[in-house]
Amino acid sequence: MPPALIVLVDDPDETDPSLRATLDLARRVGGVGRVLLFHPAESESKLTSRSLGYRLWPQNGTSPGQRYANAFRQASELGYEGCAVITTAAADDVGAERISEAVSHLQQHHGAIVPDGRGGIAVLVLQEPQPTLFTGDNPPTYDELVTRAAQQRVRLVELPAEEAVRR
Repeated sequence: MPPALIVLVDDPDETDPSLRATLDLARRVGGVGRVLLFHPAESESKLTSRSLGYRLWPQNGTSPGQRYANAFRQASELGYEGCAVITTAAADDVGAERISEAVSHLQQHHGAIVPDGRGGIAVLVLQEPQPTLFTGDNPPTYDELVTRAAQQRVRLVELPAEEAVRR
């Protein structure tokens, strides 16, 4: 099975333009299985009309940091070979080509990472779940994750942030 491209959605608003833009962005990435992980679980009905081409699945975890870390495990449990995670802000930070480039590194590396230009992570791609890279209630910053990966000998290809994302 191909790698998963997971879009994490918290408290979805079906009229949110960033949700629409991020789902459209993910649809332009080839060679991946698209999964929409949502929170809270009862928000599934809000996403059904927008999620054509996606597997809908509830997020697992009590905090944003746990849900982000668990997304990689959930992709594995769903049968995907590797996983790329983006959030609903991704369309502002990265293009489909950069996501594809990050996913392409799964063949030779543990993963790849793309910064969002504000200290966060636009895209994180991992061959397999790496739960020890994540701690706390919030997703890690770019620098925190890169440091932990180096300390734990998880080889991540660092790709540059995109200066301007084409819409």
